[in-house]
Amino acid sequence: LRQALPLAVFGVLIVVTIHLAAQPRLKDAYDLKPLAEKLASYERDGYALGHYGNYHAQFQFLGRLIGYVAEIGDGELQWLHDNPKAKVVAYRYTVPDGVQPDYVQKFRGRLAIIWDGKQVANDPTIAKRDARPDKDEDDD
Repeated sequence: LRQALPLAVFGVLIVVTIHLAAQPRLKDAYDLKPLAEKLASYERDGYALGHYGNYHAQFQFLGRLIGYVAEIGDGELQWLHDNPKAKVVAYRYTVPDGVQPDYVQKFRGRLAIIWDGKQVANDPTIAKRDARPDKDEDDD
């Protein structure tokens, strides 16, 4: 017991220290709460919500969303025409030139972007994922 107790305490101290040191960086990279709260405010204002690509309900609990978040993607623009008052979440590495998103947040090395549905209906390429800017085409 005399030998095990200091080792156990040391192990706990190491884990807590690493967690506290990494917490600010992890919070900035993985915190979806501000994005979810923004979506909740749009939902309260009567906007239909869409997610470009697979949606795993990551905003439902954090934003206390009540309604359905539609999965849309390439070639699925009918939802945007059926819901003219809509907001769409998409993930990209860069914001395309010449367009202004409604909201941008860093998330997991990318940008989580909220677009107005009319913008996406007019130019669906703004919601498509782009290539990582620092990755060469030949790296594949």
